[in-house]
Amino acid sequence: MNRHPGHSPIDTAYLCPAPFELNHSRQEWLPCSPDEIFAWSQQMLSDARSYLRLQPAYKYIPDGFDIINGDFAVTDVQSLSSVKTESTVRNYREIVAAQTNLRIIPSFKSSEIYREQNQILNKGFMAWQNMTFADRRVRAAWQYACATGTGYLGPRYDPKYRRKGDIVWDAYGPLDVLPLGLAPDLQIQTAYAVAMRKKMPIHQVWRMFPLQRDNIKANRVNTLGKGMVIAQAVKFASAVLKRFGQGARQPEEASTWDTVDVYYIYVDDDSVNETGSPRQIMGPDGIWGTSWSYTVPFVGQEIETGRVLQGGRPEKRTAHREDCMLYPNRRLIIATDSCIVNPAPEHQSSYRWDGMVPCVQMRCDDQAWNFLGMPVTRYGQSLEKLAIELWRGLGDQMNLSLNPSAFYDRGSSAQSMLQTTNPRMPGLRVGLDMTLNNAAGQFVPMLPRDWYRVDPAIAEVAAKILPAMMKEQMGVADVTALARARQTPAGDSTEKLLEAMGPLVKDESRNMEAAIRDLGEMWKSDWFQFATAARRMQMLGPDGVTEEDFDFEPGTLVPLTRMKDSDGKVVTLDMTQDPEGMWRQEQGTNNYLQPMAVAQFERARWHKGNFNFEVTPYSLNEFNSTTRKLFMLQLMKVQFPLSWWTLAETFDIKNFGPCMVPDPETGGMREARNEIEKWIAQLEIQARVQGALQGQGGGGKGKGGNRGRPETFSRAPKLEQKPGGDSTVRTSAH
Repeated sequence: MNRHPGHSPIDTAYLCPAPFELNHSRQEWLPCSPDEIFAWSQQMLSDARSYLRLQPAYKYIPDGFDIINGDFAVTDVQSLSSVKTESTVRNYREIVAAQTNLRIIPSFKSSEIYREQNQILNKGFMAWQNMTFADRRVRAAWQYACATGTGYLGPRYDPKYRRKGDIVWDAYGPLDVLPLGLAPDLQIQTAYAVAMRKKMPIHQVWRMFPLQRDNIKANRVNTLGKGMVIAQAVKFASAVLKRFGQGARQPEEASTWDTVDVYYIYVDDDSVNETGSPRQIMGPDGIWGTSWSYTVPFVGQEIETGRVLQGGRPEKRTAHREDCMLYPNRRLIIATDSCIVNPAPEHQSSYRWDGMVPCVQMRCDDQAWNFLGMPVTRYGQSLEKLAIELWRGLGDQMNLSLNPSAFYDRGSSAQSMLQTTNPRMPGLRVGLDMTLNNAAGQFVPMLPRDWYRVDPAIAEVAAKILPAMMKEQMGVADVTALARARQTPAGDSTEKLLEAMGPLVKDESRNMEAAIRDLGEMWKSDWFQFATAARRMQMLGPDGVTEEDFDFEPGTLVPLTRMKDSDGKVVTLDMTQDPEGMWRQEQGTNNYLQPMAVAQFERARWHKGNFNFEVTPYSLNEFNSTTRKLFMLQLMKVQFPLSWWTLAETFDIKNFGPCMVPDPETGGMREARNEIEKWIAQLEIQARVQGALQGQGGGGKGKGGNRGRPETFSRAPKLEQKPGGDSTVRTSAH
């Protein structure tokens, strides 16, 4: 595919250079040059930044950083009041703290055939988020979203995390993710190319890409003794110049070591292999045999279909273009501002099995026609300026009343004495020559005393009215109700608190839930790819290993066996390896497996599609948690088949133990598969305990049973205190 501008009537300069070009003079397919890819990457980054600068929310980004960093409303006149209310910062912190006090409850769902793996996904996610403090990373991205309008979370596998390796989430700022070629839906996953910027110390970049060490140059170079000078200069520089001036990339702290901006550019490249020979595609590390390396056939090549003809010969067909995609999981180009670190087209495979850009956008206040969201700090900004001006005016007015400006007689008073005399100092004694002029004549106030009187209405506006308006504008009242909704209500039900929260915080929470849903889907893919059997055994114990770990590709949840049949038994494939290194079934069958390197991520993409990650509305902040718990308690009171184990899980009771039931197939014990089995096990335990008590002379239930009128369930459940300290869950009006 020719993508050079000028070779087509349509300008396709923004498209990434084709990985291979046909040299007509030599009749040979040659890889594109590193200089060509580097030039495209620089143009791509420039175009993406230009797109962000066109966004209406772009101008609020420096203001948001200034407000939070304390660089807002700075005065250089030391004699005037420099007081700042910091109300916007206080409101911002309250919003972030309330909305990121999360409890992500995974809800992976699949068919019964994958029940064991589904349980591993749910348990693994809970264990993983506790180990990696995933909620803190969500908080970091939400801080960007509230302060500057847009934040991002990016999942990745860190082989060095806690010396064991694990999936981690990284937070990015509004200018760290640079899209190019967005579709009308403005979704990152539909963009042609997306660059993710990471600021890294230069020694770390050299260690990651040793072959390009001589070409990698620092973006920010430090020299001896220059660190403090830079820090002070940045502190007092113009916000626009220091953040968006020539060469600026992102608002950041000054560092005393050299750093490099590394751009991970994910390209939706549809190039096919037309070179006439198969191509081995690897990741940026250039290592063959990883989970992201594979062989691509060329167009027209005879490839095997997986069926065996009569006589044992494999059936073949001609490879079509869709069979010969060079980068089915996106093309990954890693660039700096000085070079491309993986220039070879064979080393530009994305490591992700799901083929997605590992990035999720988080916006607090989003609009359908804007890519960047609006920050919540914007809404209190003008009111904050007015409040600061009022408080500074009141402070200056008070200082003037205590140390008023005055005229003096140059002929009878020394200027140096008057400049050093401060009437605010107690016990001050000043000597004057009264024979020349009296004191009143030598010292005359510039303004009458009434000028310094403070209007009480101004103080009330600054102290009460403006802070209340800022809270209303930023939606702090809704967030306060959100915090109350997490507590068990006494007289009011959770529904009333939900009504008090209003639509703003609900809308923002739904935005966060959409982002978490996408992150859960990416986490699922990373879990299948990187969570080995040893790691799952370490996290979850024996329950973290399934039968798929013991097939012909040990250690991974991606099956290499047939699935369970109608009786629930696993039917394995009898496999042999031919001289070409391909796994086949024994003679007499009509299928065989594709080459291992190719089939791995294809099988993974198919297999992970059997599991869906869902987020219940308002479940992240536990909006409906209290009502759900109270309702479940009430269900148990009316003898609904709800087990102890489900109740323990709802109330987060740890170490309650599994519910084991007899397995009629094996004669042993297994874990209960549904709620009815758990409930029956509970009844059997109760029956055994009751029988033991009766055998020891204990009695059963006394006469009378439950007292009072039955519940009508005409109202939402709520907790009420009874005389004597007892409590009850009421669902009726009486």
